[in-house]
Formats: sequence, C-alpha cells, structure tokens
Amino acid sequence: MPDCITDMQYKYNREERKREYQIFLASTYWKNVRNSRLELDELRCKYCGSSKQLQAHHVLYPQDWYQTTTDHLITLCRTCHEKQHGINGKSKKEKRKRVKRWRQWKKEQSPEWQHKKKYGCTQEQRVSFLKQVFSSKKEPDPF
Repeated sequence: MPDCITDMQYKYNREERKREYQIFLASTYWKNVRNSRLELDELRCKYCGSSKQLQAHHVLYPQDWYQTTTDHLITLCRTCHEKQHGINGKSKKEKRKRVKRWRQWKKEQSPEWQHKKKYGCTQEQRVSFLKQVFSSKKEPDPF
C-alpha cells in the first residue's frame, strides 16, 4: 500500500476525512509535528519569507493522519497558505460573479422557474388563463 494518496483518492471520501482531520488537528501529535516543521523552516514562510501568522501546509497527504511527518509539511504564512488553497487567490469581483452564477443555476432548478421557462408565465397565471378558456365560450383575456 502506498504511503501517500493521490488527489482523486483523497476527494473520494472527503467528508469522513474532514472529520478525522479536525480530530487530528486537536491532537498533541499534530502540534508536535507542526512545531517541528516550523522550527526546521526557521519560523519563516517558504514562499515569501514572512514570520507572521505561520501555518503548516500538507504537501503530501498520508492515508492515516497520524503517519504525518515533517517531510509531508511545509511552513507557509496565512496569506500564502490561503493562496495555495485558492481561498485568497481571486478578487472579490470574481467571487461575486461565481456566487451570482451559482444562485442563477439554483434558481433555474426550481419548479417555478422551469414552468415559467416552458410556458412564459407563472403557474398561477396559466391556471387562471385556462380556467377562463374552459369556463366561458368568450375569447379569454391574454395576460
């Protein structure tokens, strides 16, 4: 069995791994390995050299968190760590666009939106129109 797993294997069981990871981060073992890595990197970010808000970043993910060694980690400042994970790498404008697209997609999944797309009106308007058509012999009023 390999010592480290690929990104695809890692994503497969993401939720369970997240729970395990949160427990691991609270362990004394993690704190000791993390502190050892920070000391090995002389309390400096390996990307920008900052000494503020230092964090340990997993370069390789072991199958069992408790097999983590200093070789699996690198020291990064908070800003570089966020960029590494793609958290801080995008502008607020890009994030707003992505959220807007997601909300539009979510809206399009609703039955009301699907109905309006198909018939050009809300379901209530269509029902009202059809009632007019079938209840009288007169020409119904369009919306």
